[in-house]
Amino acid sequence: MSFGVLTAGVVGIGYASCAITGTECGSDGWFALTIALAIWGLVSGGSVVPHLMRYHVIAILVILVIASLIAGAAGLASDGSSAIYTLNDRTLFGSQQLAGIAGHPNLLALIASLCAALGWQMTRRAYAVVGLNGGLLVFAVAVAPALVAVFWSQSRTGMAILLVGLIGLLIPIAGKLGRLLSVAFLLVCAAIAWLPPVVAQFNEISFHGRIVAWEMAADSLRSSPLLGGGPAVFLNDSRWVGEWSPAHAHNVFHQQLASAGLIGLLLLFAALGIAGWIAVRFRSIDDRWSMVSIALLLTYGALEPSFGVGSSPISFIPIVLAATVIGAAPSLDEWRSRKGGKKNAQTASASPRPFIDARPSSGSL
Repeated sequence: MSFGVLTAGVVGIGYASCAITGTECGSDGWFALTIALAIWGLVSGGSVVPHLMRYHVIAILVILVIASLIAGAAGLASDGSSAIYTLNDRTLFGSQQLAGIAGHPNLLALIASLCAALGWQMTRRAYAVVGLNGGLLVFAVAVAPALVAVFWSQSRTGMAILLVGLIGLLIPIAGKLGRLLSVAFLLVCAAIAWLPPVVAQFNEISFHGRIVAWEMAADSLRSSPLLGGGPAVFLNDSRWVGEWSPAHAHNVFHQQLASAGLIGLLLLFAALGIAGWIAVRFRSIDDRWSMVSIALLLTYGALEPSFGVGSSPISFIPIVLAATVIGAAPSLDEWRSRKGGKKNAQTASASPRPFIDARPSSGSL
């Protein structure tokens, strides 16, 4: 429950700064506050039947991916479709970039990467429980369309985070070595999130104009160090890079500093710290679901705002779904323990056999 409250705070703190500083919140302010409450409610409610919450997350991701693919296919047959992104000159597969219903290829790539990584875990689960046919069905519905969406998006950021997700799925998690590797993996992902703005300071690399967004974030922080300039800080700044004006900070940490100041950044650190602890502490019963979700959001956050304020309402969906996945891990452990305790009690009353832990082994989810 504490993770849900903190994550909701990360999303909502920028809008609290508006009320305190009197700055403009932007037209989607109430939407973001609603999302903050939804995060708190979903994570807190995950204790009821936590594994079903995760199945719902997969279902939502699959719907978003397939809807984007359908919108993209329809967009190829018509001119001016928002499902096809035309601002970049990329036609790797004979088509311009797929944005789908996400509005931007990078955001679609994040959603599809989450779908592919978590869908693969679901495929393993289906194969173990139902057999080969069940595993193939889940792969065909969840993983395959997600991979198509990532590559059709032609997002270099998306392909990079997909690679990070694959690494996270392959990391050994058993024993002390697994704990050390899990911690090291998450710390590397956090370092990657900091890396582009640092590199830009010491090299003549603009990261396709994103350096301007980072300078705008720094100016906002200098103006209001504690609370930042609110979520509309970039809408109120008219700096342009050619024909493009940054709508957000293009970095998860700079976005939080710009919109919510040092207080918002501390809240983000607290939420990430608890999320990391959950991913490592419950890694056996969790089977990498939380670890991969955090890793994808962090590495995506190197060049885009993966937490807090985004450029469109749909940009809040990945954090809601990831928070639901992560927040369900402790509840999953408790839920399985209760179920195992009931089964053991029934077994003990039937015959005087010694206690047997009825919880499933590692990787059961």
